[in-house]
Amino acid sequence: MSDRFFSSMYTKYWTQLTINERKATVVPSIQTAESVLMALGIDTVLKQFQKTLDLGCSFGRMYSLLDGISHTVCGLDLESSAVEAASNLGYADVALGSASSIPYEDSSFDFIFCWAVFDALTQGEALTEANRVMVNGGLMLVTGKNASYRHDGSQAIVAELAAKENGFIGHYTLLWRLVEALPDLGFEVVQTLRFEKRNDFALMKIMENYSDDMDYYEYVILLKKVRESLETGKQDCAWDLLESQTLSGRSDR
Repeated sequence: MSDRFFSSMYTKYWTQLTINERKATVVPSIQTAESVLMALGIDTVLKQFQKTLDLGCSFGRMYSLLDGISHTVCGLDLESSAVEAASNLGYADVALGSASSIPYEDSSFDFIFCWAVFDALTQGEALTEANRVMVNGGLMLVTGKNASYRHDGSQAIVAELAAKENGFIGHYTLLWRLVEALPDLGFEVVQTLRFEKRNDFALMKIMENYSDDMDYYEYVILLKKVRESLETGKQDCAWDLLESQTLSGRSDR
């Protein structure tokens, strides 16, 4: 995705969109994030992590939640006004930079929080860099959009078309292919949550009785670093698509 999209105007737009929690049916809120952590077995009242990276922190809307589970919280964002806003909170450090080249030392973090960001990243590069700055056994929470969502998901299709028209080309994940690539990336899956339709994530309507032949729109995946990443994991990103399979397969386009 072009860096030009991430300007101060985008940060202002994102702030206005997320600051009002009544918008939670559109944008998953901090309460959604807390519910996700609990669903993944992460206690939200204990500081169980030593050092957390809020990857793509924007203006810091998730800081208070992460501060509750980590002794130290650092932030990273690509946009300077977002970094300036987040720096006014309690982060130990907020860096200006890209997820493809994280400006922190090796083995710095035992938790990385990648919330509503993964579909804006070059995913292989981001996961390789995340692995580098994580300690062995560290956890990474990732949210994203699945490349194969329901063909009757009209809200999702409208949103994807509108994003493309505005130059915001998102990265959709073929999650099963990503899971196959995780050993080369140095990760294993701890747990996955899936959400069938657009807005189900914000409402925490987790899919029950999931099977591999079922389509869904969004996911949360909790990863554990088990080894160092291989360069092949960074290069072979067959799961990272710039258009969903659902949209590309429509006959009425």
